[in-house]
Amino acid sequence: AEPRSAERATMVCRPDWWSPSGVISAADGSRIADRLWLIFACLLLAGCAALPQPRIEPVAITQPEDFPTAFYQRLPDREVYQVGETSLVLKTYRAGWLKGLAHAHVMTTDTLTGLIHVDPQGSASRADLYFRPYDLVLDDPAMRAAAGEEFASSRSPEDIAATRLRMLGPRQLDSNNHPFIQIRVLPAASANEVRLEISVKDYVTTKPVPVSWQLREGRLQLTSEFQLRHRELGLQRYSAFAGALAVAEEVDVTLTLTAAQRDPSTTGL
Repeated sequence: AEPRSAERATMVCRPDWWSPSGVISAADGSRIADRLWLIFACLLLAGCAALPQPRIEPVAITQPEDFPTAFYQRLPDREVYQVGETSLVLKTYRAGWLKGLAHAHVMTTDTLTGLIHVDPQGSASRADLYFRPYDLVLDDPAMRAAAGEEFASSRSPEDIAATRLRMLGPRQLDSNNHPFIQIRVLPAASANEVRLEISVKDYVTTKPVPVSWQLREGRLQLTSEFQLRHRELGLQRYSAFAGALAVAEEVDVTLTLTAAQRDPSTTGL
């Protein structure tokens, strides 16, 4: 027979509804807390996904307004190299004990461009590079497959689009108001190291990084692998539930580029 209302209320309050043993142990309590956190996280994430997102638009200008074109125009053509083919790969990771709800991300672009001054004496060499955050390709399936086990989970086009909106939105890269990320490359103490000045929004950070390069017959090839932290870029990494669900501080960066000696018929970008 169906229990009466009072009996049903008693059944709901009985311990064996939470634990088969009828006693809520410390382990049972931990499992209950985990499940409640998981339910709460799913509900909150679902609610966040329904919030309206700002429109992200590409900018009409083709280079930063403060790009030092005049500096490169004054230099001899033999000392100026135009950046050609490039590859920039950024990897971010999951953190927190709820990280199983999240994804690691791969961002790539081949649109990095700029000019390089190769000083014959070496001491005054520099490069001025830039790209648009808008052009970053997020979580390309082939790149995720090549990135390793951490990136093995598949992502739907809708999930990728939602993540991209947050990444480019006002709380992160704010690409509508800050359409370029700029990188100035300067000499360091060692021939196998350079100093980067990275400008993200209104924040500039300086960081020495290792570099491998080769200059031969008017062509320059450069490769660098290094790690940045969100805080070094002035960015607030995503974190929820007191850090239980978060993006890790570290960002792995792989940069390769080739550049060719400037054609005398050109004067810049």
